[in-house]
Formats: sequence, structure tokens, C-alpha cells
Amino acid sequence: MGVILLPKIGEHIIFCGTTGSGKTYLAMHMLDNYERYFIFDTHNALDLEGVIITNPFRINQKLKAYNKIIYRPELKYRTKEAYNYVIKNLVTKGGGKNRIIYIDEIFHLGFGMSFPDWLSRGISTARQRKTSFWISSQRPSNIPMAILTEARRIYIYYLSYSEDIKKLSKFSRNGEKFIREVASLGYDYSFVELDRIKGDFVKHTPLKI
Repeated sequence: MGVILLPKIGEHIIFCGTTGSGKTYLAMHMLDNYERYFIFDTHNALDLEGVIITNPFRINQKLKAYNKIIYRPELKYRTKEAYNYVIKNLVTKGGGKNRIIYIDEIFHLGFGMSFPDWLSRGISTARQRKTSFWISSQRPSNIPMAILTEARRIYIYYLSYSEDIKKLSKFSRNGEKFIREVASLGYDYSFVELDRIKGDFVKHTPLKI
């Protein structure tokens, strides 16, 4: 099995792959190695340690008291305004410092005009605050470019749509080889790790972190 290096605090990363491909498995095992995180778990699907919050207006108090927080908002708080409030407070109030913010499926937070404005804004300034955004998505072709271009690394599992693969290939040095490698992935938890800045990539077999 392969081994990957854990990202530094302040680095942004993206996990891409269809449901059941392994991206969430990797994210959870990586998160286990960090002391401070804030998880957007809108579907109550993650088995991670942490105090659970359902009301966004209690976030600042909890950020001061706890290192590991799982945010599972009540239905009435699953709105653009509420998500903007949470992300803005994470980025500007200091609670996100030296903390990983993990969003389990970005489109649970919105799409198009309903997308939280503070996500792109927060990612662009979070690195200086030692805050990491980790974002998961089934469809990378729909991730705003402002978010993709802030990622240090992208972990790619099996993708169903060729347009998703082609969009990510633009960040690689060898687009044709990248497309072949990603297209060859299956549902065995193998994946491609892409260094978005350097354009280098490597295919991993099911791994040990």
C-alpha cells in the first residue's frame, strides 16, 4: 500500500470522487491525525470525535471551548445566510486559527446563486490565519474556480463524468497522461494525488496513512 504525507495547517486540499469511491474514507482517516477541526456534516454521515453543534449562533462559544466540532445544522439553518455566518465567524473571529475546516460535499452548502459568498472569500485569506479548508465534492467541474485555484493538493477518486476529469487535467503538467490515469480508477479506493501548484501527480493504490 502507498503512503501519503499529511497536509500542513494552512494548506487547502480537495477530495473528488463519486459516492462510495473512497474520498470520505481518506478524509476521515487524515482528520484523525489533527487536534483541531470544524466539520460541516450536513447529512450526519461522518463518524468522527467532536462536540456536535446544530445552531450557528452558538458557534463562537463552542470554538473557544472545544478543539473538535461537528456542525450538523437544523433544517432551518441550512441556508446561504446561515452558512455565510458560520464561515465568516470561522475566518474572521479567530476560531478557525490552527484549525481544519472540512466540508463534506460542498454542494450540500449551496449551488449557483445560493452558494455561500464567504467560502471563496474565506479560502483566499485563510492561509495567513493558519486555517485549512478541506473540501469534498462528487462533481469537481462545478466547484468555483476561485476555490480550485486555492487548493495545494487535489485527491481524485473514481469520477463518472469526463468533463470532471478534463477540468482537473488543466492543473497537471501532462494532461493526456493524467486523464488516462484518472479514467483507469475504479471502486477499490485507489486514487490520484495531484499537486496543483507543480502540476505533478501520482497514482496511489489503496493506502496507509
